[in-house]
Amino acid sequence: MKRWGRYHLYQSDKQCPEESANRWSSVRYDGGNAWNYNNNGISNNNNFSNELAARPVTKFKYKSIHWEMDLVSLEQAYKASRKHNKRSEDMVSFELDKYARLRRLRDEINARSYTPLHNYSFMHRRGQKPREVFAAEPELKIMMSFALSNIAPLIEAQLSQRTFNNRVGMGSQLAVNTIIEDIYTVSKGCTRPCWIIKVDYKGYFPNMNQDIAFQKVLDIVKEGYHRHDKQEVIYCLSVACFYNPEHSRRKSPIWDWNDYPSYKSVYYRPAGIGGFIGYTFWQMVASLYPAEIDKFVEESITPHFARYVDDTLMVTDNKEMALAMIPELRRRLADIGITLHPKKFYCQKYEHGVEFLGYRVFTDRLHLKMRTIARALGVARSKERGRRNYVDAINSYLGMIKSTSDLKWARAVLDAVDKKWATKDYENYKIINNHATR
Repeated sequence: MKRWGRYHLYQSDKQCPEESANRWSSVRYDGGNAWNYNNNGISNNNNFSNELAARPVTKFKYKSIHWEMDLVSLEQAYKASRKHNKRSEDMVSFELDKYARLRRLRDEINARSYTPLHNYSFMHRRGQKPREVFAAEPELKIMMSFALSNIAPLIEAQLSQRTFNNRVGMGSQLAVNTIIEDIYTVSKGCTRPCWIIKVDYKGYFPNMNQDIAFQKVLDIVKEGYHRHDKQEVIYCLSVACFYNPEHSRRKSPIWDWNDYPSYKSVYYRPAGIGGFIGYTFWQMVASLYPAEIDKFVEESITPHFARYVDDTLMVTDNKEMALAMIPELRRRLADIGITLHPKKFYCQKYEHGVEFLGYRVFTDRLHLKMRTIARALGVARSKERGRRNYVDAINSYLGMIKSTSDLKWARAVLDAVDKKWATKDYENYKIINNHATR
């Protein structure tokens, strides 16, 4: 075996003697001969069976080209993975010993021996409902960043234009605007009746089948990804997909899970069942996992729909036909381990409006839920957040409010902000940090 750079070339077991004067070309002349260069010039009457033949690697008896992970690729993935959390405790600790840990990660990936040891989980309770969240250690974040950055365009090509979560250029605001346009289109400018049907997947992340999820990604990689690091990409994806949650350290007290529904927790699911909220791999899979379901909805129920993670909203002018297809929708979801939530089914005329992604949606106006406005006011009056987080949180809420018909609440949030924290901009509905960034 000879080695050139990062590549291993495995040659045939036939050794070529060094004393031969002829040097054979790998270019074929005819069925059994190759071009040959020697002291007398170029000739073409030389058989492939002769010694010291320079043959293409694809003609060797034992052939393969194996690419090894290198530090350059890992460092690029590291920079991408820390883009939005470079000040976190894990990333700061990794930065102090960056190159040693990157070299160790490189060796473990090449040896296929990486084992995540410092992942943790916690119960997030700041929002509307408690949520079980998993956080990956920096090494696993780097592996997911490396793999997903390479296959993201392939995943994107498989998704419906009616899927809005975790996609560049899309998001919840575009999903809401799309539904408003659909209502206007189906109702012929609000002159004809149409109905809004909303369904929700019960315990979406904790009930995804890991084998099904990985097979969907693997099929895409095998068919559409042909770069030299294909096997490394597959390995990194497999580590992220089949991680055992029992190896995670719980940062929240164990009793925080006492009142948490078991069907929503990966800890209470059988082996091989459950996706991890917080992993970029599973955020991507959340878009891809029901891609066939999206296609079924578009072709068999209505082309006017929007899905954001586990929330699907459909607009139709044929209520009876759409409702008749719901049992088939349930059956197809059951094939991938997902069920519709029995208490979150909604079917009403469009005049009644609908709650979708934190908004109350009508054709002529858009309102933010009062629960969200109450949280915004609570944050504005809070003195516990750091200055950077405080300003970012307030501006995020103001951005949501000013896109609705509730501008009076945007002014109320600005009024609640303490002047010592930030300068208020009532014209653009935002605040500006008064202090140096901490």
